[in-house]
Amino acid sequence: MRKMPSNKTALGVLFLFVLLIAAHFLMRRPSLIGTHQAGTLPRVFVQIDGDVPRPGVYGFDRAPLVKQVLGRAGGVDKVEEEDILRWDEVPLNSGCCVIIETHASGTAFDIKQMSPYYRVTLNIPLYLNREVAEAFTAVPGIGPATARAIERERERRGGFEKMNDLLAVRGIGPVLYKKIAAHFTL
Repeated sequence: MRKMPSNKTALGVLFLFVLLIAAHFLMRRPSLIGTHQAGTLPRVFVQIDGDVPRPGVYGFDRAPLVKQVLGRAGGVDKVEEEDILRWDEVPLNSGCCVIIETHASGTAFDIKQMSPYYRVTLNIPLYLNREVAEAFTAVPGIGPATARAIERERERRGGFEKMNDLLAVRGIGPVLYKKIAAHFTL
């Protein structure tokens, strides 16, 4: 007569199987943050878009130059020496979006902010005194009505002076404030 495995053994085998499947998928998943030094997590996230082979969001250990972000994205074909020199002088903060455009006359770039949804996802705070109401809806717990109320209160005050001024916004009580405050900066 054949002996059946114990429940403990069956659970151990099942756990090992699930662990192996999870490891397989995690190892195959492309990285949102690009390459970085082993053992460290990137602190600065910059998006690059436009005429580059690999547009996306890349992570860096410190504020990169436009040229470094461009290198991660695979560069561009038509880059004038003058453009490269100018790009070397522009350090980027977390949450920037570099847009590359190539023209017959050369390559140009523009620097804007990432979408609020990318910034919230990457834990980059939104500027409470600069964003439009639509940006506030990227924060979990803030819908369109509360976002408009934040914008109205900001206009009424001439800008927020401290973070807990958000408690004066209709629809934001202590519980919601505690949940959303980390997503904002002045």
